[in-house]
Amino acid sequence: MGESEFTIELLHGGKFIDTGHGLEYLGGLVVEDLHYELDEWSLQEIVSLLKGLGYKEYAKLWWNEPGVDSKLGLKELKSYGDAVRMARALVTDSVKHGIMSVVDGYREGNGVESKDSGLIEVEVDAESEPSTKEDRFDDSADDGEHEDYLGFNVEDGVDGG
Repeated sequence: MGESEFTIELLHGGKFIDTGHGLEYLGGLVVEDLHYELDEWSLQEIVSLLKGLGYKEYAKLWWNEPGVDSKLGLKELKSYGDAVRMARALVTDSVKHGIMSVVDGYREGNGVESKDSGLIEVEVDAESEPSTKEDRFDDSADDGEHEDYLGFNVEDGVDGG
């Protein structure tokens, strides 16, 4: 695997349950061996992936920090900066593999819909805003503009992936 490459294992269709020993992701499906390069990974790539799995509007995403127990290393992914931080953490790790979990969304056929006034929408057919240096390199960067959900609009029929 090249210096800027990484793989993702995507857990979706399940939910986090407190088992008494911390949170565990239970139920759902696993999509393995999704290969990416650092320069092609973006919020739009994530939205395209979710669209391909049948998600229609909103999803809440977490990723596991490399080398940290899954019960302790969960980080929420809600912005372009979070996606960049995730990719950078994965390519600098010796294993270059990460786990991303999807919950609380509407997916074709699952009958679950989650809407909240604090949701952000990511237009599938729009390009990402250019990131700032702070978004790219500062792990503690938080502009305070992002809520708890990654939302995306796929009803326009335009594929932006």
